[in-house]
Amino acid sequence: MSADAREAMGRKVLHLDPATTWNRNLQQGVWAVTAKAIAQGMDATDHDLLAAFHLAESGAFGPAALLRQGPNIQGVNWSGTPAPAGIDWSTLHRPDGAAVHRLTPEWTGPGTPMPLLNVVEVDASGTPVLHLPGRAPVPVPENEFLALLDLAPALRTIPLGSPVLFLTTGPGALSPELVQRFSQRTGRPAHGYSAPMALTAPGPQAPLDIVVLPDPATNAPGHWTAATRQSTAATAPGQGRPAFFGPPPSADPFQDPATVLRDDAGKAIGRDLTGAWTDRARIDRVREAVDGQAAGEPDEPAPWGAEAYLVGDRALDARGLTPEAFAEKLAGDPELAALPSHVPVVLAIPYAGAQYLDLVRAVAARLGRRVWAPSGDGRLRHDSALQARIPTMAVHDTADWHGDWVPFDPPAVPARYEDRQWTSVDGRTFRDSDVATRPLVFDRRERYGRVSVGDGLDQRERMLRGLFHRRKRIHYAATTLGDQVVGTEPYTLDPAVYTYYGHGYPGALAIVLRDGSTVLLAAPDGGRYIGGLREVRELPPGHRIGLQVCYAASAGNHRDPQREGRPVRLVEDPLDEVSLIQHTANVSRLDVEGPTQTAGLDDDSFMLEDTPGGVVGRVVRVRPEPTEAELDRLAVTAGLHDDPDTVPPEVRATVLRLVRALRLVFDHAVEDDRWVPGGRYERALKGIAALETLRANDPGLRRFTPFRMELWTFLARRVGGDAPGPDAYRDVLDAARQLVAQRPDSTLSGMLPDTALTYAVDELSGTQGEELARDAVGLPEPVTLRPKDIARAFWAMVAGVDLVLYRLEAAEQESLGRRALHLADTDAWDEGMTADLTFLAVRAHARRIDITDPHQLAAHHLRERGALRQILTDGTSPVGYNWSGRPAPNGVESDQWYARVKAGNDVLTLPHPAQWRSTEPGGNSLVIWTGTRPDGGGIVIHLPGHAPVSVPDEELWALLDLAPLVTDAGVDVPVVFPMGGFTAGDTRRTQPFTDRTGRSAFGYSGPLDLVEDDPFDPLRITALREKKLGQWVRTVWRPRPAPGAAPGTPGTAAKTGPSPSATERADAAGPRGPVRPRSPPVSRSPRRPPFPTTRTGRSGTASPCSARASGASGRTPSSSTALPSPCARRRGRANGPWTPCCSPYARWRAAPRPAR
Repeated sequence: MSADAREAMGRKVLHLDPATTWNRNLQQGVWAVTAKAIAQGMDATDHDLLAAFHLAESGAFGPAALLRQGPNIQGVNWSGTPAPAGIDWSTLHRPDGAAVHRLTPEWTGPGTPMPLLNVVEVDASGTPVLHLPGRAPVPVPENEFLALLDLAPALRTIPLGSPVLFLTTGPGALSPELVQRFSQRTGRPAHGYSAPMALTAPGPQAPLDIVVLPDPATNAPGHWTAATRQSTAATAPGQGRPAFFGPPPSADPFQDPATVLRDDAGKAIGRDLTGAWTDRARIDRVREAVDGQAAGEPDEPAPWGAEAYLVGDRALDARGLTPEAFAEKLAGDPELAALPSHVPVVLAIPYAGAQYLDLVRAVAARLGRRVWAPSGDGRLRHDSALQARIPTMAVHDTADWHGDWVPFDPPAVPARYEDRQWTSVDGRTFRDSDVATRPLVFDRRERYGRVSVGDGLDQRERMLRGLFHRRKRIHYAATTLGDQVVGTEPYTLDPAVYTYYGHGYPGALAIVLRDGSTVLLAAPDGGRYIGGLREVRELPPGHRIGLQVCYAASAGNHRDPQREGRPVRLVEDPLDEVSLIQHTANVSRLDVEGPTQTAGLDDDSFMLEDTPGGVVGRVVRVRPEPTEAELDRLAVTAGLHDDPDTVPPEVRATVLRLVRALRLVFDHAVEDDRWVPGGRYERALKGIAALETLRANDPGLRRFTPFRMELWTFLARRVGGDAPGPDAYRDVLDAARQLVAQRPDSTLSGMLPDTALTYAVDELSGTQGEELARDAVGLPEPVTLRPKDIARAFWAMVAGVDLVLYRLEAAEQESLGRRALHLADTDAWDEGMTADLTFLAVRAHARRIDITDPHQLAAHHLRERGALRQILTDGTSPVGYNWSGRPAPNGVESDQWYARVKAGNDVLTLPHPAQWRSTEPGGNSLVIWTGTRPDGGGIVIHLPGHAPVSVPDEELWALLDLAPLVTDAGVDVPVVFPMGGFTAGDTRRTQPFTDRTGRSAFGYSGPLDLVEDDPFDPLRITALREKKLGQWVRTVWRPRPAPGAAPGTPGTAAKTGPSPSATERADAAGPRGPVRPRSPPVSRSPRRPPFPTTRTGRSGTASPCSARASGASGRTPSSSTALPSPCARRRGRANGPWTPCCSPYARWRAAPRPAR
């Protein structure tokens, strides 16, 4: 080049202003851009491409240029018009005088993929003008603009059918020819408008509206160009892209000898479709390169071995062919056809192995060969030292998924692909093709599953490559000091397991979409998504599915926040709601396993969370539930219908509930002889169907509740005592079967005329029945009571009445009532108080409280009195609760404490940094301030409108279990109890609180007070050292010496209920006046039913929620009474780096690895 030509090229490539003086430094900048472009395989003689590459390097696709709508990436915004809330592309606005017409564009039609937006300013001449961060606006010729779009990262990965929508600002419009040229060169649909547009904001935080303006030349409305690739016989001269370094174009590059790749011996080993000059290639090695530079690691042996046929191309859509058409073209390659069938095909085409492997599948199916393809930017790159092309994985972001070479074998029975449509829990609609997903590859050689996550990708990819090498599972508990190891157990993953890896919550599956957003699918849809994947339907016999998804084995409500270190809130009716693994099993017809708690991966171990309170995480395996046809057969076997061909849906649904109930009690093994006449399963099924018949025959029970586990457990406890085992449940079924065989019209009320069951039926059937039900579940008028609400109220009443009126003698009623209702010694105990205690127990049970624990019942009473509305602030934000009886209108200073000491005749107040602040960003802490008794430091709770009440420590811990400020805070946030002498008599006084929550607690052993230094300032936590020296005592969580969870009694889900949003709102408004039942019985002698007598000798029965893990004071709460814990908390570690599958913001705190 001449000096003038070099300068002209440089000014174009660097987008220099004419006033800028050309110099040596600018020339070196051009050389640097050119060298980097060549390193990335670009044509350095294409100056438009070099200029576009310079724009890309200048941030054209950087974070500041992205168009976002919340977490979603809609495209790029080069217009200079801010769009902080994104753009509403679903509606067009056309002004017509004073009116504005709303138009529905064609790209919003049903089944149309969401478009990718490209927003750019256009000047009056029709030239695009790019506004890039930190640069003056840059006019860009059309050829350069199209070359820049060729470099768009999003266009490399989204399906070819996803359209691009060109939106403009400024006085001009993009030419329809440019829109058509874009579609022609990319094969992608595109939409452009022939007249100017405007982007206007209807509100300060609303997405911009698209306003289409008339053509300024004609004042007529513009028209939309809907461009698609057109088939042409040949490219007109000057229209195509110059191929300075390539051979002359061929009619068919799949047949052209000039595109053949050869090894050093001259043997044909592949074909390069990129249009560049071909040279030697190496098929025996692969490498990784970061932004064009070779990675520090040496080349690796190629996973396909020493034999393969390489096929390289620039992009998935470079040929403009469908996957099937591409495969057909490749089948006609004479060089490939001459190779033995065992030689695999390697598609060195960027992202050909990502998503659902459409191209790979088509090639494998057509050729009958194993096919390899990259899940990242894998392509053939020239190595100057070897003078050969090498399959190379280009890594553009080291924190992103690097990519694997993914193998695929033609399935024995191919399944049909369906681009299914889904609706997320927040109403967003998307399709399978919108999901950002990648295949999982073990040891870089075996495909074994699929992943959809958007965080920690490089670390997850590395750990997932070695998934099957792990040989143990580590149980840990989340605590303030980080994740503490509880124990280890041997665990090896079966190779015949298809693995799905993603984020999840109880009752929901999180899926990442291609635009970067995350959506939640409810468990039924999540199971259908995973279980219906084409590759799952193609699994060979003997396989099962493993869900590496947090809480996959725990049913739940996605609206209930899951808190760190807390057990999963059990569902109200486990016969109605099942887990993600069960839904996946039902769709796939395969066994599926998954964790009950948060799960993840360490360098050499599987990780599984236990709660600090003692609930042990488990990996649960389930079988598919019976199909509809099988349920119809079972309905006939059970005697609930006569003809399997005419079973109505409601009977089928009832049979499914009975099947689930049998599994809950007897496990899946009960079904081993399901179709054996007279077998164990048939006997159990007929027995539980007889029990359902007794319920259905009973008008009262039929009105208030379907068959639920509470009913079966209620009867089993009459046989087996408070904790009945499987034998007790089986005895109930045998007795029911015999009774129905003798008297088919029998009812449960007739059998049990004087129990809590019939008492609840009578109460809810009376004139006050609806009011009683509303009081129980906390749903005021005019909220409609759903059948689930009525059933919850019914079983809460059964539980409360059974506990108070049937299980306790009069003296025991009074003793419990005085504690739970916080009565003074002088308050008289009467029948009204018994009613108050009964309905306190009813309301507490409906809110998932273990009413057999007097401390929890009393804590709920304090909550009803408004204890959790006594918020303590730091002057601005809530930091705890004030139950001290002292007002603190300006809050309390919680980030430091003060020591008042004598210095001669003076008293000095010295500040000290608080030891109880979290080590996480923000340094949060919680302050729990109560009154204390002067005779030993006992807790006194002061509430407005009520006399102070003394409570034991266990009741305070139970109250904090219900406190949202405590349960919503991360486990890293410690608690301080700023009461003087709180730990004077027992330095471990707060240990029970710490052990049940994992949260460190601080107390002071000496005189302490909250002192007002200024009437307008927060109170200061002040140690009164002029009186007596004390010390701050911290308790930390201690692992249990023998970790393990006792198996729960079937039916414990009765302790739970639906999402408590309405209930909590009612509670926050204060307690309503109690609705009193009819006079409780003074003494009852229930008539014995035709069931065996209880082994405990009690008359009556236990409430369905009486079994608990925290029976005595200070014991840890059971999984059904503690409040929930989050899936996505930042978590410390005490056992080296690991990756929880549901902690997208996981914190990794440095700590020594435990002894192995």
